[in-house]
Amino acid sequence: MWLSGPAPRSHKKCAEIIARHPRQVWGDLSYFTEVLANGTSHTGAVEALRSLASHPAAPNLLYGSDWIMVGQEDGADSYATRAVSAVAEAGLPVEDFAWRAAARFLGLDRPGKPRDRLLAFHVGDPEALAALRLFMPGLPHTT
Repeated sequence: MWLSGPAPRSHKKCAEIIARHPRQVWGDLSYFTEVLANGTSHTGAVEALRSLASHPAAPNLLYGSDWIMVGQEDGADSYATRAVSAVAEAGLPVEDFAWRAAARFLGLDRPGKPRDRLLAFHVGDPEALAALRLFMPGLPHTT
């Protein structure tokens, strides 16, 4: 989903599609390189995010990792930090953007096969299971 650039109507249209189909459509902001810029490009990126902050699509915006593309950009080492900063500046919930939306997208936030497979893979690894509790609300401590 492109949030800024020459056609600001496009992000609105994407947000409307996400809002109409929240179980099927997600907005991945993985190549959101405008956050690396200073000045008007960065401000435009924050404004685009801000326009989505109160939109019903906001819970379905997530951070992806297109490092193949982002890694080619100047300043790529600060990309994740600047993207999270732009999200916070725009008033979107950082935790949702950083991991909660991805956990919902992957089915890790609720009982089911995806969660069961991940837990089975990490059985007997208390450190991994402790980390997974951050992403899996309600995960019993006996798992």
